[in-house]
Amino acid sequence: MPGTRGIQNSQPYDLIDRLMAENQQLWAEVTALKASKRNEAGFLIKLFGDEDAAVAQSFTFPVPLTVDGLYLTSFDAFVATEGFDAIELDLYNVTQDVDMLTTTLVIPSYESYGAPDYIIENRYRQVFWKDKLLIDNLYASDALGLAVILEFA
Repeated sequence: MPGTRGIQNSQPYDLIDRLMAENQQLWAEVTALKASKRNEAGFLIKLFGDEDAAVAQSFTFPVPLTVDGLYLTSFDAFVATEGFDAIELDLYNVTQDVDMLTTTLVIPSYESYGAPDYIIENRYRQVFWKDKLLIDNLYASDALGLAVILEFA
C-alpha cells in the first residue's frame, strides 16, 4: 500500500492503544518493543497476567498499519513462572487463511522460554494491515504469566 511506510516512530504506540480499544477479542496487553527503523517492529503481547495460569485459549492480534507488508522474523514466548506442563503455541493468519509456523512453539515443562526449534513458514510470513493473527495456546498449563513476542522486518 502506498504511503504506509512513512509513519513516525511515536505513532505505533497510539495506533496500538486504539486497536486494543477497538478489538475486544484482544484483551492481552500489547506493548511496542522496538520501532527503531521504519521497516522493523516488535510487539510484546501479554496473554495471561503473572498470577494467571495459561489455559487453552486463542487470542487475535490485528496487524497495525506500521507493519503493513513486513515479514514475520521471530516468534518467541516466555512465562513468568514455570509449570509442570509444557505449553504449545501456534500462529495462524486468519485473514490469509494460512498457518505461519511449520511446527508449534513449545515451552517445555519447568522452562521459562520457548524452544527455538519451531520454523516460520517462509511462504506465509508476510503480513498486511488489518490482517488478523490468531495466537493459539493449544493446551492448558499451570505455568503463570504467558507472553509472546512477535518481530517483523
